[in-house]
Amino acid sequence: MADRNVRLNGLEERIDMLHMDLKEAPERLGNGVFDAVTVNPPYLPVPNGEQNVNEHVGCGAS
Repeated sequence: MADRNVRLNGLEERIDMLHMDLKEAPERLGNGVFDAVTVNPPYLPVPNGEQNVNEHVGCGAS
């Protein structure tokens, strides 16, 4: 959907969409060369994955 939005808004010359594991970015692209980075983390049903015990940060089950 992000690729589609870039095309629909005529921003192909200004925005590059890269689909990869964010951990691979420094090796594949170098360090400190980004204007912006956005991610879509995997959303797992609670209580799967790592849980933050801080109630103000985590989304634990009630």
